[in-house]
Amino acid sequence: MTGVGWRASEKLDTGRRVELQLAEVFSATGEIRFRYSRYKTPTGEWVRHGLFLAYHPNGLVACMGQYSDGFETGQWTDFYANGQRSAEGCYVLGLEEGEWKYWSDDGVLEETQYARKGVEEASSSASM
Repeated sequence: MTGVGWRASEKLDTGRRVELQLAEVFSATGEIRFRYSRYKTPTGEWVRHGLFLAYHPNGLVACMGQYSDGFETGQWTDFYANGQRSAEGCYVLGLEEGEWKYWSDDGVLEETQYARKGVEEASSSASM
């Protein structure tokens, strides 16, 4: 089931103004699974643009980040179902870029990776 909430207008980098919609996707049992903004292209395709949130079945945030014209962009953070951060890093045009950190479900930093254009360049494990 998908619901549509607010609508807003935004000017894209191309200079074209689009109408954004808030889309909410629910599970079969009614829990919210995803919330994101999107716009429709002239050909009728939906493109994510703006805030994106995914939720665990318990209602806590599983993932949050931003889309720009359909590509992940900027900082993204993933969370375990207990609310602890599980991963964090940046995207550029939908590809992992720079430092990415990964934590255990009890909050201990386990690994740091470095990526360029989506390709891992280096990795280091945290000292135990």
